[in-house]
Amino acid sequence: MAQLSSGYQLVLIPAELTTGQLALTMVVRRTYRVDPANVGLEPLPDAEQPAPLAEDRYDGGDATTVPPTLETDLVPEKARVDVLVLGKAYAPGGKPLGQFDCAIQVGRKRETLRILGPRRVIWQPPRKQDGKLQPLPPRFSDPEPVAEVPLTLKLAYGGWSWLVPDDETLRIQVEVAKVMAAEAAVETAEKKASAEESDARTPPVKAQTPDGARAEEKLLRGDGSEGYDADGVRLWNAAASNDGTAVLSIDEFERQELAEQARKRRPEAAPNVEKPALRQNAAGEWLEVDDGAEVMTDAALAEMRAELAANAVQVPVQTSDEVVLNPDGALHLKETGGTEWDAALRTEIADEDARTAGARAKAAQERRKAEDAALAEFPRMPCPTNPFGVGFCISNHPQVLARAVLPQIEHPLTPLTPNDFVRDFQRLDAVPLPAGFGVLPRHARPRIDLAGPLPSDLGDWQVKLEAQKKQVDLSTRQGVQTLRAMEQREKPRQMQAGYYNCALPALQMNEVRGDEEVLLENLTKAGRLFFKLPARAPIGELDRGRGVERRDLRLDTLIIDAEKAEVSLVWRAHFAFATWDELETYPHLVGHVLDWDIEDRRKRDDANAARQARGDGTQVLDLNDLPPEVLAFVPVKVAEVPTAPDDALELPKMGSYVQAIDDGWADRADEAAADSAEKRKREQAELAWRAQTAAALKQLDADEKAENARRAEIGAAVAAGKPVPPKGGKQ
Repeated sequence: MAQLSSGYQLVLIPAELTTGQLALTMVVRRTYRVDPANVGLEPLPDAEQPAPLAEDRYDGGDATTVPPTLETDLVPEKARVDVLVLGKAYAPGGKPLGQFDCAIQVGRKRETLRILGPRRVIWQPPRKQDGKLQPLPPRFSDPEPVAEVPLTLKLAYGGWSWLVPDDETLRIQVEVAKVMAAEAAVETAEKKASAEESDARTPPVKAQTPDGARAEEKLLRGDGSEGYDADGVRLWNAAASNDGTAVLSIDEFERQELAEQARKRRPEAAPNVEKPALRQNAAGEWLEVDDGAEVMTDAALAEMRAELAANAVQVPVQTSDEVVLNPDGALHLKETGGTEWDAALRTEIADEDARTAGARAKAAQERRKAEDAALAEFPRMPCPTNPFGVGFCISNHPQVLARAVLPQIEHPLTPLTPNDFVRDFQRLDAVPLPAGFGVLPRHARPRIDLAGPLPSDLGDWQVKLEAQKKQVDLSTRQGVQTLRAMEQREKPRQMQAGYYNCALPALQMNEVRGDEEVLLENLTKAGRLFFKLPARAPIGELDRGRGVERRDLRLDTLIIDAEKAEVSLVWRAHFAFATWDELETYPHLVGHVLDWDIEDRRKRDDANAARQARGDGTQVLDLNDLPPEVLAFVPVKVAEVPTAPDDALELPKMGSYVQAIDDGWADRADEAAADSAEKRKREQAELAWRAQTAAALKQLDADEKAENARRAEIGAAVAAGKPVPPKGGKQ
């Protein structure tokens, strides 16, 4: 039977749904503790029941550094059921492994994750093929053993990456920018000189040069030749304004930036850091050696022992395998309880090791700073599906790959491989989704694709857009580009209910009844955790001053905290209202929860279905089952009463003219004429604006087409090592 329950935490929020309907959304939450003995769930005491989450929860950072651990429960609706798991993945038996799987199963739905230890990305030098260097995909190192891994999207696929072009592409870009900047400077100077010559009212301005001569302002050309401003100040730039101020064009700025990038990105731009020397040990392995350290062979060591024995120094008998080499190439002797000479030698070697290690660490730090400074000159882009993760890469560059970290959480059916590691930045729509059991951030794809304005915000969207376009300055190229972007903008898609779902798509379910069995594997230290959901089907009650209304609550969020062995369920229901002003008319808002057993609810539904169905299949609508707000809108047909003609109505005779006595008719006629003239004026202004915008857009397209063709022409000449052809065929 149903009964009022205080164990549920309830919140009412007014909101607009994605259908455009205004509704009071009832959000109900209840938290349970897993009872392994009974393979079920026991509700927490009322005093310990947490309320619905009012804001996003972040563990270990904030919204700019970590993905949300949980999102607020106070959303209007959810299209599907979110299943979230908090905690860690544990290696079976607690023994560290390079990789293992963990899984969750809710009813028949099962999702598995592949957990891996830390790995490194190893850059592969390009291989020469058909006379050209072809880049090779990197290599992945073997995963290191791990015993546990946190379930966070920070360890799944995603993150940020630098966009670094290869040397040849960068060289061509620099040369193209240089030529385009010079040509733009010449055109600017020619336009300026032409404008000055056509202005007959303004005499040429002469300036005193340092040697006492006079120079006309038209000598301020942008082709690299020298000139002087009105005060005699010499100008050394690509162009100059009328008042003599030096102007750096955007193309010139781009050329200088690309040249600076090309200079800084090369490894030799780093401080003087010598490459470590290598030597080969007896096993054939290549190892680094200390600067100035001598590597002794077995023969040299035997000769040294003989010399020491001749000088009566006691040296214990050792074999060559008692002399070991540490990873940095320094010589070490095993602790065999030798003479004072052994101890002194070991001390000296240890001191030298410490000095060498410190020098290497300092050199590596300086080299890292230099590389970071070089990479800072290039743009850095986030992964569209998870900006908080690792493994996202869009440049096959050694310095970029040296900083790459591979994901530790993957889907076993779609692992990241060396062949698909480096992504095409022009095809970021093909970037894979991260794997995990947590929350996908709102601004990540594909979730962000479901966002949009609500229906009430779309009504005047076109009117607002047209008003914004009228404010664009068409006298500048940037303004015309802005207008073109606004012209191409399509009406945004309306907000989708799926945007409010926060789980990864793989863990969004169509339905969770509330009595399913749940199994966790390798998500607890014990290895397996099995329980059954509580089989409750609560009903929401709302009293807003016009009688009690009831709605079935739909379960749309299942949160499993594996570390705490707690399970939280969130239900939702909607109570419609007509306008926002209507809320102020309610005497009160009181909500309750009826705690129903899921079997009782099924019996009720079956009984209602049997009562409403007839033998011929006709469905019967029982008005007693309709909520009050629906009954309030049942249309009532009013009988139409015919209107009798008015026999007393006097009509003017044919051929006669009747004038009503109205002194204001002339004023109204004048107003109508003024309104008509104003309307024609607005229409003419609209036509003139549209003609102006069409001409500006046409000119912009032509200019960009010519510039792109010229860039391609210059790039082809630079790539082929040929002279750059003159622009427009000029010599």
